[in-house]
Amino acid sequence: MVSNLILVDTGVIAAFYNSRDEHHSRSLELLNNLRQGKYGPGILTDYVFNETVTLLYIRSKKADVALQAGEVIITEKLGKFLPMTYDLIKKTWDKYQKLINRGLSFTDCSLLVVAEYLECNDILSFAKEFDGLINRIS
Repeated sequence: MVSNLILVDTGVIAAFYNSRDEHHSRSLELLNNLRQGKYGPGILTDYVFNETVTLLYIRSKKADVALQAGEVIITEKLGKFLPMTYDLIKKTWDKYQKLINRGLSFTDCSLLVVAEYLECNDILSFAKEFDGLINRIS
């Protein structure tokens, strides 16, 4: 489909909103680069949206933090919002069954499926579980 896209994983966004996260400083740099177009257009899925706002609220216990992050994602300030289709979910389930023992979450597997669907080779992520499966920029 489209080349020169980059997927955005939950951990990068969560670290951006959590100054105590070990990856906070790097996430500021990565997301600033993304906004400046240095990686190409960002792609965020509804699964990343769900995981991000839930994780931020659970960790911070602050609704405003989760709501602010959600607003940034849903208004496409970090990139295009891509909802998962039934076909992509079925493919994710197949991939998850194959990769579950590698430590990948269902959401992680959905990002790999979306990468295949969009012919996207890159992901902004701190998750080492992606190594060898997609080019991880961290």
